[in-house]
Amino acid sequence: MWGAAVHTWSGNNVTASGNLADTATTFSVTDTTLPWNLETTTRAAGLVEQIDFTRNFTINSTTTSLSVFSQ
Repeated sequence: MWGAAVHTWSGNNVTASGNLADTATTFSVTDTTLPWNLETTTRAAGLVEQIDFTRNFTINSTTTSLSVFSQ
């Protein structure tokens, strides 16, 4: 499965200085007297999931033939 590039962030009591895709972006706690949390997700575009599998088949076959001879 192919996917697009992803740059997301979420948090409480946190302020970003810019876009997460910009490596210069910084995060700061808005109110230092309160609890805070920050989650970031960054993923490059491309292959994000690959499933390889092998299937084996067993086929049982019976052939019946009938020959008739006459004189």
